[in-house]
This record gives sequence, structure tokens and C-alpha cells, in this order.
Amino acid sequence: MIGSWISKSLSEEKLTEVLGHVDFERQIFVSLSFCKRQNATGTIYISGINYNSLLESLSISGLIGVN
Repeated sequence: MIGSWISKSLSEEKLTEVLGHVDFERQIFVSLSFCKRQNATGTIYISGINYNSLLESLSISGLIGVN
């Protein structure tokens, strides 16, 4: 998370507080920004996220543009 957009968006104190609420033995931490993001090879457009509690599964939808 160091260097990620969320660590740049929250103060160090607030990020520590948020992460302190996560039990990493039984939970995952997901941060999502619905917008356009750049990566090393192109652009990623995140369009949705869904959690299925019956299957305990997470699905993320998006479009990836490759340069």
C-alpha cells in the first residue's frame, strides 16, 4: 500500500487507523476508485465491484487498454 493512491489520499494516522480495523487473518482490504488509472502498460478503467457472500467471492469489472 505504500506509494499507492490510497496512501497518498489519507494521512499516515488515518491510514493506520483504517488498517487497524482489518483482521488480515480472516478479511481482505479492498480499496476501489471508479475512474481511469494508468499502469506501466496502459490505462485501466474500473467499472464495478461485487461481493457474493454465499460464495465468499469478489469480482471486479473493468477495461484494460494496452499501449
